[in-house]
Amino acid sequence: MQNLELFVFKIKVKEDLISFALPIDEIIGIKDITNDVIEQMPDVTKSYIKGVMHIREELYTVVDMNDYLYHEKSNSKTCLLVTINGVKLALLVDGVQGLIEIPEDKKIEVSLILKD
Repeated sequence: MQNLELFVFKIKVKEDLISFALPIDEIIGIKDITNDVIEQMPDVTKSYIKGVMHIREELYTVVDMNDYLYHEKSNSKTCLLVTINGVKLALLVDGVQGLIEIPEDKKIEVSLILKD
């Protein structure tokens, strides 16, 4: 049996921090950002898409996870760089907790967050 390794991050909703997790093999890195590194995109119809960033010669779509999940704008300056189904995303999150391991016999099925 192999343990499932997950990377846990947090999103602030009102006064609470809510934890989420992604499989460790989808995580590329963590980056602190400033607004000047995000290139704005004209005519974006989704409010949670903040623009794009060039990182390590790759183009990442910047997604405000607080806006995506709870329709509240975030002031986060922490980006979680991920690849989900081949799509490179820079997820704006309010904090990172780190790695956790779940034993094979404790795993449960969960749905994907990002479907759009």
